Amino acid sequence: MTPNATSNSLSYQPLRHANNEIRILIIEPSRDPNQPIACRLKHVPLANSSDYVALSYCWGQSNKTVRAIVNGKTTRITPSLAAALKTLRDRNHQRVWADALCINQADKEERSRQVPRMAAIYRHARAVIARPGDASDKDAHALLGLISDLQTLSKSNKNYNQLESQDTPNGRAVRSRNLREAVNQVNSLIDKYPKSPRRGLREKLQEACRLAENNLRNPQWQVFARLLRCEYWSRVWIIQELAMATRLKIIWGSQSLNLNDIAFLVEAFNMLREVKWISNVVPSEACLHVQNLVKFQSMEKQLSKVSLIRALGMTSFARATDARDKVYSLIGLTYDGDIIFPMPSYTPKLIDINREATLRIVQITDSLDHVMCRSTPPGSWVIDWFNPKTWSDPRIVTYLARQASFRTESGRPTTWQTSGTTCPRIKLWNGRFQVHGTIIDTIRDCSATYSERESNSVPASPPQKASLDKDSARQIYQCFYLASKDGEHPLRENNFFAEVSQALATESSSDKSEAILKWITCSLNSSLMIGGRSLREWFAPSRRSRFEMIWKRRKQRQRAHDSIALVVRCLKMGMSLGETVKGRIGWFNKYTLPGDKIAIISGCTVPVVLRTLPKKQGYTIVGDSIIPCLMGGEKQGKLNKELFLYLN
Repeated sequence: MTPNATSNSLSYQPLRHANNEIRILIIEPSRDPNQPIACRLKHVPLANSSDYVALSYCWGQSNKTVRAIVNGKTTRITPSLAAALKTLRDRNHQRVWADALCINQADKEERSRQVPRMAAIYRHARAVIARPGDASDKDAHALLGLISDLQTLSKSNKNYNQLESQDTPNGRAVRSRNLREAVNQVNSLIDKYPKSPRRGLREKLQEACRLAENNLRNPQWQVFARLLRCEYWSRVWIIQELAMATRLKIIWGSQSLNLNDIAFLVEAFNMLREVKWISNVVPSEACLHVQNLVKFQSMEKQLSKVSLIRALGMTSFARATDARDKVYSLIGLTYDGDIIFPMPSYTPKLIDINREATLRIVQITDSLDHVMCRSTPPGSWVIDWFNPKTWSDPRIVTYLARQASFRTESGRPTTWQTSGTTCPRIKLWNGRFQVHGTIIDTIRDCSATYSERESNSVPASPPQKASLDKDSARQIYQCFYLASKDGEHPLRENNFFAEVSQALATESSSDKSEAILKWITCSLNSSLMIGGRSLREWFAPSRRSRFEMIWKRRKQRQRAHDSIALVVRCLKMGMSLGETVKGRIGWFNKYTLPGDKIAIISGCTVPVVLRTLPKKQGYTIVGDSIIPCLMGGEKQGKLNKELFLYLN
């Protein structure tokens, strides 16, 4: 919802809220497709009217406008809105809801009142018509041809079943599985066909090989790339608009598509890119946006909703002209959005809205986790709800949404218990946030993060293998063990370093091994000492005989693969491996620096990294940490001390 996208000369009559009124456009028909749009606004009660279509489109640039006639008066609308309304007029849709005209964009109070009703408006519509952008007839037909070719490829799978592949949630999953199996079958033959086709190869698989070679390469996917490069797919509002639709039609050029067709193309593109049939010609963010659209649509049909935190994480890359819409557009799709933001408003300052929402999430969850777990640089205790970077870290979003899973010696917790079962004890004092807790340690040193591994990797001669300190070795082992998955070969504590170092030697040519070695040897880690040793010393390859190395490759390839995958998974958390002054080893927020403090705070499930403010005026929040020896509440007794931290 963007203000000033239409002319302010348009006069509006106030809506009667007691009748739950909305405005709809009554479009006058025209045989001339180039004739400017002429329409009038009509007030109707939402509860008693579903005879309209809701338009989903991209506003476009508001500084470029075209003429339209609304209520008999000339007004200015964006070219994209004009084109969308003409498309609907050409298809005989006369009763239309379009936010730019049906909401008085100059009235902030009306905009604030309409936001909570947007979900109902799209849900009540007879149909939702989406228009991503302009397209030539050639491109539109080529896209349908690509879908047809992929369906033909799916049918080449020897296990294909027509009845199981219908357009239902289960059928869509079967269709994707059929395509993946067909791709794998064809991929095993495509390099050899047609020069040396295998004897007994079935005719339809031969045809699939020809199809893949001729119709499913980069040029054919360029048309799909053009569709997903439309600005429409980056809009955050389309998530709610399409998810709420009881009947959805996507019009691109002269053709109509459904969301499942586009989702199928995204899945197919990802599959073919994996087997290197095609290159990365389609925008990855747009692909992810489509996949999330399908997830939200599926959840809505199943009457299942996610938390606002989870929804913000899924849509962190989506765009909105007004930052508030990044949150407001998701309220109708979540089970707690209207509790955290009970009265969406475009009037107050962002800082005031953020402060109220932060206090509300603490009260709702009875936890300080949302305040202390950060993916943005150290700053205020107030959560910046409207900043996409706040929700860009999947690790933090997953933990706050209580969907994480860790492995410990006692089980698989989804949350830690650093402060036991304590509740938040907070006060607002002179603009500061006063919490109850205690400082227990100080950061001595910490490593580079996984994303910093490219910082001038330093080649070095093989380090000398040193005897390992058992306590430090156990703590480092626990840091990596927490990310191990069911089904993987369990790494034992007594030979963890030997197995990982041997795996690095065995799998040295793999991308994951190369990434780990870059992290170990990067310049930022050159002076790092943990447990009195460098990372190179901890992961130095053990001296094994040639026979043992061959045996390792032959008999324990999967074990080596699991070891490498585990280490990479931990590094991809985006945290720094470090040690405190008191010898505690763990993972720390990526913004942690030597000298930062470790605190246990009532009502927070994780140890918190704090940074002392100048002149000892309090602390600023750096973020969370994972210190295995503290995660089960081992030091919660320290909270009996009446120490209060003043967070700016």
